[in-house]
Amino acid sequence: MNFKTIIAISSLLVFYSCKKEIIEIPDSNKPVFTVEGTVGNSKVKFVVGDDLSTFETKNELLNGINFFKGIIRYQSEEIELGFFNGDNDISNGKLEDIITKTNLVFAESTNDPLFYVTKNYFSNSSSIKEIKWFVDNEYAGTNSLTINSPGKYMVCAEISYSNLPKKTICNEVIVGFKKNANFELKHTIQSGNQLTAFLDGPTNPSIKTVKWFVDDTLVSEDLTLNTIISENVNTIKAEIEFSNGSKRTRSILVDGTNSNASFEDFVIYENTNGPIWDYKMKINLLHLGEEYTSVGIDNSDAIFEISSVTPFGFDEPNNSIYVFKGILKAQVISKETNQILDVNLKISWGIEIK
Repeated sequence: MNFKTIIAISSLLVFYSCKKEIIEIPDSNKPVFTVEGTVGNSKVKFVVGDDLSTFETKNELLNGINFFKGIIRYQSEEIELGFFNGDNDISNGKLEDIITKTNLVFAESTNDPLFYVTKNYFSNSSSIKEIKWFVDNEYAGTNSLTINSPGKYMVCAEISYSNLPKKTICNEVIVGFKKNANFELKHTIQSGNQLTAFLDGPTNPSIKTVKWFVDDTLVSEDLTLNTIISENVNTIKAEIEFSNGSKRTRSILVDGTNSNASFEDFVIYENTNGPIWDYKMKINLLHLGEEYTSVGIDNSDAIFEISSVTPFGFDEPNNSIYVFKGILKAQVISKETNQILDVNLKISWGIEIK
């Protein structure tokens, strides 16, 4: 089967967010969404504006990160093109900054762990019998935890002590994406169960606000926590907002009598040297019955050179649709056979910015 196909849709364009939304598009003699070029040795030409085809946008959650994509389908052939959300520790994000970019580069994988932590990293490890790690509520290992894929995860540690009840502590971990603030939650214990907890490292950006909780009770909004805690194992949580808009929540365990049952800030093992996927692109391709992807192959020289980004309209939840035009050059690799195809396309592509 040749991948050369003219793709179209008669008078309606279907957009997906959490559900299908329908908006009007111009007549087919004035196509907005087009793809023309080569995939491997096959010539391709897609023109949205005829029949027997579909084009949609979709927001997909991949490892806790939004992936914004557009998809053309014709019979058993499909091209999916999109980019990952960025600045994922900023609540309102900076997603619309994407429309000012002149080019986008491609997300690349790595063989190095993006997050690794083990029992021996903790200063009181001799008092810990074992640690069971959970990622997004799924068991992920005993004593040691490795995360290899970029994403935003909820990581929980269930700690078994030699002579104390089990305790669980959870934190959000972001790997493979930019962190707009890096810090460590530390503490000291003085006589009389006097706790001092503080954030080590955040000088730039500066701290805007911090809320301190002891066992889920708000106890302070000072930059440093000074309080008396119980003789039990206490959960100390800080909700921090920084001057650049970054918001992170960090929790530790503190033993009110000694350090044997304390559990230090494990989020510091987020790897800051790995790949950064903020606003990076990805291609998925279904061609002649095989699935291809741009992730897993060297696309360091690949680029989507953008000539223009223009508003197209809105879907029903009032999310903005933009038309990206430009030249895309990359490689994709088969998920089954490892066959590599060159992709060279002139495109006009719709993306929903949410």
